[in-house]
Amino acid sequence: VWGRQRPPTRSGGELDSDTLTGDSGNDTLYGGMQNPLAVDASGRDLLLGNSGFDLLYGQEADDSLSGGEDGDTLYGGKDSDFIHGDGGDDLILGDNGNDTLCGDDGSDTILGITGELMLL
Repeated sequence: VWGRQRPPTRSGGELDSDTLTGDSGNDTLYGGMQNPLAVDASGRDLLLGNSGFDLLYGQEADDSLSGGEDGDTLYGGKDSDFIHGDGGDDLILGDNGNDTLCGDDGSDTILGITGELMLL
């Protein structure tokens, strides 16, 4: 339960596969620790995958995505996003907007579809 001023925070479990969905508005979504995580959110969101092979999908608004330790698929969606693959062999997709894309450790594939792109 949260009040009107505090954005929702949702967390996945540690031992099973999780699917977290952020409703419209600003959300913070944390993944579990071992198995795959699927996150789908709208609004200005912070998506953290943690360990496991995660699928993070930002959709609309300016999002921040971080994949965690394993090979993840990170999709920023519309608007300007900050996407950080972290460890593992990640697939990072910027899509529309002015995105900042960071691969970090591993052999990453980074694609910026349209808009200004900054690679770190």
